[in-house]
Amino acid sequence: MEKPNWTFHFKNYGLSPAVNFRIDKHLAIGENAIRQVRWYEIPVKKGGGILAPTEVNFDTAFSEQALNPERQAALAKINGGYVVFGHFEYSDISEPDGSPYVSQFCFYHLSNNAVHNCGPSQMK
Repeated sequence: MEKPNWTFHFKNYGLSPAVNFRIDKHLAIGENAIRQVRWYEIPVKKGGGILAPTEVNFDTAFSEQALNPERQAALAKINGGYVVFGHFEYSDISEPDGSPYVSQFCFYHLSNNAVHNCGPSQMK
């Protein structure tokens, strides 16, 4: 038994560094995984990382549940058996007031191994 995971990449498309960069990430699994998508607050802690302009980075979300290989294979054969979701919080270094920005993400796995955007409207 192991916990399924989904590694995803993200990029700073801005012209200045993203500072105090923090990420919230989750992997929902199951026949109704999309119904598990919701907003989670990022625990308050000092500071955060820096993401340079055009920098591409990777992170991995892990399921809270461990599954046997047969169950993982069965979920991979249905649309939406795996859903990775979350959000990024960051500030733009060029903004004098340091106002935070939020970017949400939500993607689900399709039975043909493609990925589809489920959109931030799923985050409630």
